[in-house]
Amino acid sequence: MYNQTIAAIAIFVIVVCLFLAIFFGLFDNHVKIACGIAGLASVPRNAIVLRSGGWSTGFSNQSCFVFKATKQEIGQWISNSPSLRDNTPDVLSENHRLISFDSFDEMKEWKKRHSNHDLVDTLNGYELVQKSKIYPEYYQNLEIHYYNIPTDPSWFRPNIRKGRLFDISRYYCSVFVDDANNVVWVTASSS
Repeated sequence: MYNQTIAAIAIFVIVVCLFLAIFFGLFDNHVKIACGIAGLASVPRNAIVLRSGGWSTGFSNQSCFVFKATKQEIGQWISNSPSLRDNTPDVLSENHRLISFDSFDEMKEWKKRHSNHDLVDTLNGYELVQKSKIYPEYYQNLEIHYYNIPTDPSWFRPNIRKGRLFDISRYYCSVFVDDANNVVWVTASSS
């Protein structure tokens, strides 16, 4: 009788742990999920996935990953990705860069110190790119910085001064290409 009780408790604990692992997405391949949601090609064969993670509730999810590859591999990956190949990126530079903050308070403090700079949420980047196509002379020299506040996963903190920002109009998907370091940051959410 004692062994049966121990076995029943062990089975219960295993089932609960598996349920929690599935709920928190521990068995998910976040690279594959993000590529599927965002309409991206598979990561280049020789690329190194530096980190991946995310979460899923069954009704909504977010998957993020970061990979490093050669300039040629990144260019080919962009060409092979249906949602990127005809997507004009916003070119990031010293006056037009991506900054990640740890919190809204940190972002507000930065904004106080840099009142002459505009901050645009990366989720609104698509609108900014569209406006900059219509009014290129206005937006070209304007000091605009995108900001990113990671929620989950907390490690998703790209800070890019030289690169490209691709906003994908489906769901909440973005691709940040750090051209100085040949690193690509991908985030894709759906609900």
